[in-house]
Amino acid sequence: MEFVYQATDRLSLSGNMSYTETKYGEDYWVMTTDDPMNPPQIFGTFTQGVVGNSGTGSDVNGDGVIDASDFPYATNVKGNALKGIPKEKFTVRATYEYESRWGPVWIWLNHSYTGDFSASGIERALDRVPSRETTNISFSWWSDDYKTAVRMAVNNIMDNDMVYSISTTTSGDNYSKYGGALSPRTMYVDVRYRF
Repeated sequence: MEFVYQATDRLSLSGNMSYTETKYGEDYWVMTTDDPMNPPQIFGTFTQGVVGNSGTGSDVNGDGVIDASDFPYATNVKGNALKGIPKEKFTVRATYEYESRWGPVWIWLNHSYTGDFSASGIERALDRVPSRETTNISFSWWSDDYKTAVRMAVNNIMDNDMVYSISTTTSGDNYSKYGGALSPRTMYVDVRYRF
């Protein structure tokens, strides 16, 4: 859903939002050897063939079929939300034209929200990417002949210390957990001139 509203001659508001329900509709097996609470070195090793080749391995659960369900480190994510897709997202923007003595200055304010989601499709705290919010503002000025432009901006005004992605590792990397962090508050000035 999107909206655009011209509040005054100088102020316009716009935004969008989405609500998305997703799920794995069929059996989809995900390896969980990255869980530090259930390390294979302590609770037993496995035969890769149990997951990848029904001709090897053993029928651990007794259902008469040798498949991924017999492997203690495989999780069926059928019915879980698809990985990397948050249910809720929205962005709101305000643009204002301010008439200064040097000419018009455009002020742009943007706020966005992304809900939490699973990085792997497995419903566990280890894989949850928390919700995040970011607010940015910028001021832009152009000369009357449009040859000179100056832009000042501040990204992540609130200096939110959040991540937008998470990845986990196995015992080979000491179960390290990595996150892709949002950039910290960043301020910059951009000056352009056309010859």
